[in-house]
Amino acid sequence: MNAYFREATSYLRNQNMLAKLIYVLLICFILTFVIHVFAPEFFQKILSLFALHRIDYNPWNVWRFITYAFIHANIVHLIVNVLMLYFFSILFTRFFNEKQLIYIFALGSVFAGFFTN
Repeated sequence: MNAYFREATSYLRNQNMLAKLIYVLLICFILTFVIHVFAPEFFQKILSLFALHRIDYNPWNVWRFITYAFIHANIVHLIVNVLMLYFFSILFTRFFNEKQLIYIFALGSVFAGFFTN
């Protein structure tokens, strides 16, 4: 077990920021999907805490403007977002660096959240 963990962590350390971000998106989707299947009432609590909803909008829950970017409705939603992120990042990293890509991802999530609500 320890050897697998070391191998996985060394693999992740060698990946670029885009790959790490895509892995985080995939892990978040898998976790929320499993929770949705096996504990739907807990999934609704997760959505009420981390997703943006106009019904229960609370301006003091500022973390939602970042966390909603990691919650996807279904596999098609995830695939489209990951493909758009991948192709946009190829163009973006020609002119800017990967650290700036993460900043733009976070700022884009926040501003999209403002304009969605």
